[in-house]
Amino acid sequence: MLTSVLEKVCQVVQDIKALELKNFRQNHMNSLKLAILDAELVKVDVKWLKNCHNELKVAVDHIKRYKSLVLSKRHNIEAIESKKTELTKLKSQTESLEFQISSLNDENESLDGEKGEKMRELRLKKKFEKRHR
Repeated sequence: MLTSVLEKVCQVVQDIKALELKNFRQNHMNSLKLAILDAELVKVDVKWLKNCHNELKVAVDHIKRYKSLVLSKRHNIEAIESKKTELTKLKSQTESLEFQISSLNDENESLDGEKGEKMRELRLKKKFEKRHR
């Protein structure tokens, strides 16, 4: 029993050493945890392996968080690009509307001028008609 437990611990340690941290998965953590539990059952001192397990767990958690942050950043960049495109369209629409407003204001000024002329003509015509009655 002791021999098989020690072989299991050695195999798990070798498997873990062969892995790059980025390829470390939950099943590796589970294998390590089971090897620790089995070793403790037969009274093998595996404090060093527990410490290794705890350090690996922290590292794996950091890697998961890092990957999550990278994904969030990618989504944010895509959202920013989408908003920039939307903003560019809105700026173009704003410029078009400002041009239309300017044109309408110009037209109103022209109409005001024309209206003033017509009013003067009407006043002159009324004066003329009053004088020649």
